[in-house]
Amino acid sequence: MAHAHGWRSIEIGILRQELDSMARTLYLLNEPRRKRRSALLMQATSPGQRWGIRDGEIAEPARRHGGWVDMVYKFSSRFIHLSNQHDYMVRDPFQALAPSERVEMTEYLNFYHHGDLTANSTFADVIEYVPRVFQKISDNLDYYLDELEGKAR
Repeated sequence: MAHAHGWRSIEIGILRQELDSMARTLYLLNEPRRKRRSALLMQATSPGQRWGIRDGEIAEPARRHGGWVDMVYKFSSRFIHLSNQHDYMVRDPFQALAPSERVEMTEYLNFYHHGDLTANSTFADVIEYVPRVFQKISDNLDYYLDELEGKAR
């Protein structure tokens, strides 16, 4: 719905939330101590509870699953935290990236989502792939949640 309405900051914020859930699930899957994993799961589902673990530490297992996670995380963070990416109606946030980041992102989108983007593409071009990226993250999250559920038994 956010995509259809052109609500780009909201759309990318939701993408980031889904990515964060996937990262937390991978963190739990990589926790070898069953008791600690159970305690973290309880905290995650209890009101007002926090893990007390830095985001970078939580994201580490997800980063090992592919460079795309880190790239999506960094790009979406710019829309979550106060930055120059919020004025995307005035300035192109994709073109504001370093050339190497634009190349990396377009290569990922072209390979995994059959795009034909270049480093000269615009934010308007790139944003059209967000629903597909979201679906990929969501599918991965479902898979990892099933795996976590099996590990909890």
